[in-house]
Parts: sequence; structure tokens; C-alpha cells
Amino acid sequence: MKRTAVLLALIETLVFSQTTVNPDISFLGDLLAKGDKESLALSTSGLEIAAQGYVNPFARADLFLHIHDGEGAVDVEEAFLTVERGLPLNLGLRAGKFRPDFGKINREHAHTYHYILASLPVQALLGEEMWSSAGAELSTLAPLPWYSKLSLSAMQNGMGGHGHDEHSHDKNEENRELYDDEKWSEKKEEDNGNSGVVAFRFSNFFELNAISHIETGLNHYRAINESEGTVSGVDMKFKWRPDKYRSFTVQGEVMQNSGKEEHGEEKYHEEHLSEEHEGTTTIAYGWLNMQINKVWNAGFIVDYATELDEAPYNSFGFFVGFSPVEESSVLRIRLHQEYHGDEDPVFSVVGQLIWSLGPHKPHRF
Repeated sequence: MKRTAVLLALIETLVFSQTTVNPDISFLGDLLAKGDKESLALSTSGLEIAAQGYVNPFARADLFLHIHDGEGAVDVEEAFLTVERGLPLNLGLRAGKFRPDFGKINREHAHTYHYILASLPVQALLGEEMWSSAGAELSTLAPLPWYSKLSLSAMQNGMGGHGHDEHSHDKNEENRELYDDEKWSEKKEEDNGNSGVVAFRFSNFFELNAISHIETGLNHYRAINESEGTVSGVDMKFKWRPDKYRSFTVQGEVMQNSGKEEHGEEKYHEEHLSEEHEGTTTIAYGWLNMQINKVWNAGFIVDYATELDEAPYNSFGFFVGFSPVEESSVLRIRLHQEYHGDEDPVFSVVGQLIWSLGPHKPHRF
């Protein structure tokens, strides 16, 4: 028994020393193009650098930097420590700047989107780069016969607040141009203080059989300042995966928001709502993806908002992905149609090329 304990300690020490000296470092770049009947726009979001590894046998660190095109400004997208073991009551802890556990899409990095860009309603609610902020998050497994996780996050900034510098706003403007600028609600740049927010998530994983499972989640978000808004949501994901390179996946979320956001900002869901919705708006999206083989995938995405800039909004798109060089690059094309109130439908074609060096891949199987 003593010899086994010594051997385990030695293995743990070796793993720790190797990962400390040699963390996983990756680089990702992209080229984005959007064309419609009037114009063609090319852009790049710059370069993402990821460094990930264990700092000791109990905790790991993740760092994601973004170097913006043009000025070369560097943003810290995420930088956090995750304590995976060793805490009482089998708790997990994340601390630093990170994307809290709220819904499905908020934790997903944009380069993994099969559909290239998150929908406008989702970006308007969570932020163009999703919701990230300085904070801390506790999580634990619920005492249920299936995998069930409870997460509680306390964050400095609420949804739409990234804690980025002015250069991140330039990138957000480029992303907006890939859609229709006129459909974006104007957002105030001022920061009226960080009142703090809390978010809760209850997620479940049900294994149906050896090759398929269902994931579900319940989410709730509230600003500490009770005069500000709340967001509640549900999400679901089904995946059938007979082997490593073939799968069928369906994912969807519904989120309902009411009231103001943090920082005293009036987001589209407050400033641009009509009296008909009584200060509440609902957004939803769903996508389906078929991973045909190692290099090809295809699917479609739909989204909806009861109100975006004082009018209902919905869109749908069909996408195809091609990975020509193993898992280090991917080419995606999306045909996209938008409907916004009484305006004429807007059709566009969006293309994306992403490449990577290192283990942080531009797509997922």
C-alpha cells in the first residue's frame, strides 16, 4: 500500500513538472468574408493565443489572449485558475476573468461555431464576444443517479460587459458589419460602475446508450442591484456519435430577459422594447449539425427574437464545413437570410477560414 502511494505521488509529480514546464500553447487566426447583392467585405479578427496547463496537481490555468488586426493591441479574453480537486465538499472553483457557466453558447469559443457567427439576438444579449468578466465560480455535483452539476457565479460585470479595453470595441464593430449595421441597437460606451451580478446553472447529462446522450440546463441571472434586470433560460443538446468522426448534433436555447442591464446601460431589450412586451423579450436559437466524416460537415441554424430594435427578428442559415488539413484548419460557408420587422429580407453569403497551430483546435468533432 505504501509503495503504491509513493508510486502515485511520483507519477503525479512527473505530470506536474512536465505540464508546468511545457504548457499547451496554441495560435489561431482567421479570415472572414461577407457578400450580398451590394458589397463584399473582408476582415480578420486578428490572432488568438491560448496557453493551458496544470500549475500543480490540483489546479490548472487557462489564458486566452487576442491580438487585434491593425493596431496590434492585446486583449486578455480569459485568464483564470480552475481548482479541480482538493476542496471540501467536492467543490470546484474557477477564479479570474472567464466566461461563466450560463447556458451552452456562452462557454463556446467562436472558432468552434459550425455556423460561423452567433445570431444577432444572442450577441445583443450576451455580448458580441459572449459574456466574460472578472469573478469567481463554485460548482459541485448533485447527489443524483445521473451526472448533474450545480454552478454559482459571482461576476463583476454583467452580460454585454467584457471588461475589455477600447480595442475590443473595434473588433465588435467589425463583427457587426458582417450582418446589417442598421439592425444593431446603439450601445452606450459609458461605464456607470460595477454593481456585480450572480448567475446560477443546473445542468444534467443523460446517457441514452453507448453512442448518444442528452444534455439539459436551467439558468438564471440577476444583478445584485435589484433595480436592474434578470435573465432566465433553458437549453438542450442531443448528440449521436457512432464513431470519432461521425455525429449528429442538435442544440437549442431559449432566454428571456427583463429590465435593465448592469452598468446602468439600457440594452436593446430595455431601450428598444415596445409596450406590447411589457419590458420583457424572448430570444431563441437552434442549430443542427451533421458531421459526415473527418473532413465534411453540414447543417442549418435558426434564431428568433420577439423584439430587436422595436421589431420582431428572425433568421435562418445553411452552412457547410470542410477541413482540408486534418484538424488544423477549417473552411466554412453559410447562406444567411434575415427578416426584421417590415424591412425587406436580407440575404448574404458568409465565408470563413480558420487555421491553428497547437492543441487548441479550430473546430470540434
